[in-house]
Amino acid sequence: HVANAPADGYTVLFLGGGSMTPVLYKDLKFDILKSLKPVICIARGGMTFMTSGALPASNFKEFVDYARRNPGKLNYSHTAGSIVLSTEMLRSAAGFEAVAVPYKGSSQVMTALIANEVQMGIDVPYQYLPMIREGKIRALVHGGQERSPSLPDVPTLAELGMGDILFAVSY
Repeated sequence: HVANAPADGYTVLFLGGGSMTPVLYKDLKFDILKSLKPVICIARGGMTFMTSGALPASNFKEFVDYARRNPGKLNYSHTAGSIVLSTEMLRSAAGFEAVAVPYKGSSQVMTALIANEVQMGIDVPYQYLPMIREGKIRALVHGGQERSPSLPDVPTLAELGMGDILFAVSY
């Protein structure tokens, strides 16, 4: 609808977090990059790779070592295709196995991480901060281009030598 609407400023689309539309729909009747024009970026940042506080890993290297020693025993949460893609890229690059478990929203993911139903997840860290501060969830690596102001002690993927992977978000 938006792609076919007149470019008169009366029809606007809010696209949060990017779009996988061209990947999911091969027969789109329009080119999303040519038919839609960005007007404003409301926010920009990155998602954070987090683990259950029950795991015996306090940093990303320790986590990867643990994951490699425990093949087939780890699950990761996701609430969107972009999170599956991000996690699979990280999983493949770091060389560990994990099974995707879908959730409806971040609050369910937070509960599952605390209960160790899933051992890892990638999400925007804001609502997890109280649980991270209490140690119930651990933030191990940030996927933005620079460290998160909310988690200044958490390194970026680039700092860990994985600069070709980003979990960037923009709205």
